[in-house]
Amino acid sequence: MGARQAGHRWAGFDMLSLLSLTAFFASMPFLLAPLNLLRPLLFQATAEPLLEPLSATPFLAAMALAAMFASLAMLFVCLLKTAYARLGRRLLIAAGGAYLVGMAFTCLARFAPGVPSSLLVVAGAFVGAGGAVLCMAWARRVHLPDLRASLASLVALGAALFVLDALISLAGDAVRAIALLALAAAGTAGCLRGALAQSGAESRSTTSGANWWDVFGKLDLSLLGEGGSDFKSPWSRTLFFIVTPAVVFLLFVSGMNMHHTFYGDFPIEIAGGFVAVACAAVLLLAKSERAVVNAGYRMYLPIIAAVVFVVGDFAMIELRGLFLNVGVYVFCFVYGLLMCAMIITMMSRMESLKLPAACMLVIAACLIAQLSYANIDAGVLGAYRLNVLLFLLVVSVVLLIAMPSSRVWRIVIEGIDVSDGADAPAAETETDADAAKDDIVTLEARCAMVAESCGLTPREAEILRFLGRGYGSVYIADTLVIAESTVRSHVKSIYRKIDVSSREELISRIDEIGETVDKPIAPIG
Repeated sequence: MGARQAGHRWAGFDMLSLLSLTAFFASMPFLLAPLNLLRPLLFQATAEPLLEPLSATPFLAAMALAAMFASLAMLFVCLLKTAYARLGRRLLIAAGGAYLVGMAFTCLARFAPGVPSSLLVVAGAFVGAGGAVLCMAWARRVHLPDLRASLASLVALGAALFVLDALISLAGDAVRAIALLALAAAGTAGCLRGALAQSGAESRSTTSGANWWDVFGKLDLSLLGEGGSDFKSPWSRTLFFIVTPAVVFLLFVSGMNMHHTFYGDFPIEIAGGFVAVACAAVLLLAKSERAVVNAGYRMYLPIIAAVVFVVGDFAMIELRGLFLNVGVYVFCFVYGLLMCAMIITMMSRMESLKLPAACMLVIAACLIAQLSYANIDAGVLGAYRLNVLLFLLVVSVVLLIAMPSSRVWRIVIEGIDVSDGADAPAAETETDADAAKDDIVTLEARCAMVAESCGLTPREAEILRFLGRGYGSVYIADTLVIAESTVRSHVKSIYRKIDVSSREELISRIDEIGETVDKPIAPIG
């Protein structure tokens, strides 16, 4: 339990590391806001007109391809065998050096117009490959197993990034180039400082516990089959895990292309980011993880879409398109923050998931950067881009409302917790074994006190002990040889008698018994 309670902060990150993290991502060209800050520097370096799409520069394509190649290579290693997926000292130092060299050349090229495109291709490749590895190194150190803490950390980080990028955008090109290079250097130094100091321990922890692919391949999503729906079918799984993110991705790319075509002078990457971070902060008022997921996907995001539709109709003609554009940006950004918070929480609870999750996030960021600045001002999409934007927004809202997000989140977390507990390494010494035994006895005693105080039946008390250890309904049903529906009925009864509404509240209540042994829980009713 101590690890989870420590997850309410960036575990192991001191103030210097947090500042380095902020500096790193404030200058990372994988993200749209820093990439847009590089726009005038890149065009001055190549002597191209500023009105050309950013995708026309060789830097962006080289950066995206190199980052995706490095991420796919590491992802392949993770799929092959988790024990091989390590970030050694030499790899980290080489990645940091390549990233710094690439950023230095890109920023300083502003002072030497007419730089050959081939050199920008090399710089982009250095930034992409080195930056991808550094992102993996940052992800390997993250430990935020609580969803609300993950979302709060992302909101705070996003606010800090946009403040820094907004200040840099007000400066001239020369100051902008120097500021971005200084942030990149500070971020790289902080990343290497922490990663190299914990290289050995982190490598062992990343390869310990359950294998991420085995866990996600064995999740029983048929538990979602309420009311006749069967989420065990391949199409239903695809609909939830692939189709909905893909539709939101297309919506975001369409909105960004519309923005660069009609409203290129408006800094949507920073202004829209501030609005999105403020909107996402409202979700922190939810009292549990389930409430965050359920309210976020089924209520809050649809409300944002409804506001975009309604207010857009009453806006002035010349501002209607801009308002719709910003609204779509905010909608997709809040969705992305929620998804990232969920991924961070999952990889914090499963060490073997950290590197694969970082690889997938880097690939997604590069695809967004590449396609957001592509020029699709021709054909059907060019002529009907507003209609396409509205259609994708409606489809996204329908999918979010229809999908049982909170139940999927519960099953995924239960699967991770059960697998991690089942594959935990055995105690190596008698002292460790005795300590583990004492922890189990203490947990058993706490659960017994809760069961007695709240009037649980013997079967409910037995199930409570499994719940306190972190096991899910599937494991409990198999162990006790009873139906899963029976387990769920007992769990609902336990929640009602103890007066909790989620697994997190239940575990917190059990922990409270250990901290205040002389103060038993008052029975409900």
